[in-house]
Amino acid sequence: MAPDSKSGTMPPVSPRRKRIQVRILGVLLSLAGLFGWRAAVDYRHFQRALELRDRGHALSDAGRNAEAIPLLESCVQEYPQFIDAWTTLSEIYLEKKQFAEADRCLEGALKYCSQSDLDRAVIMRERGSLYLRIGEKDKAEKALAEAFRLDPTDGLTARLHSRSRGAVHTH
Repeated sequence: MAPDSKSGTMPPVSPRRKRIQVRILGVLLSLAGLFGWRAAVDYRHFQRALELRDRGHALSDAGRNAEAIPLLESCVQEYPQFIDAWTTLSEIYLEKKQFAEADRCLEGALKYCSQSDLDRAVIMRERGSLYLRIGEKDKAEKALAEAFRLDPTDGLTARLHSRSRGAVHTH
């Protein structure tokens, strides 16, 4: 979903995404009725963050990471529960070799991610992979062990975990 190069506008939202957004809106409006104006204010933050996230993803997909970063950073400030915004930021920072920023984003994703073991396992695997890449072998071992504990069926985690243990024990 890259912006149109002539007008700079975003293409229309897919019908599937629009249905999901409408469902989310319905739930949020129901909550607004139950909890009053606070939920309505939260919805405004959610809606603004959703727009920032979608524009940030579109720019990142188009290879325009320098433009995507401020939008995605604003998104996670506005609504930190958008885990995919955190992980996209991490990927961008990793490409730019800004490893501390990539790790900060993975930490943010972990902080706000659901309690789903699979979601947490993927984030921990990415974190372990980052640590391997920068030579932080002990941190890699711990992150990958946790990822493997959460999802022992993930073959990539198993390979990375084995690699990290070999790297730690071959000094």
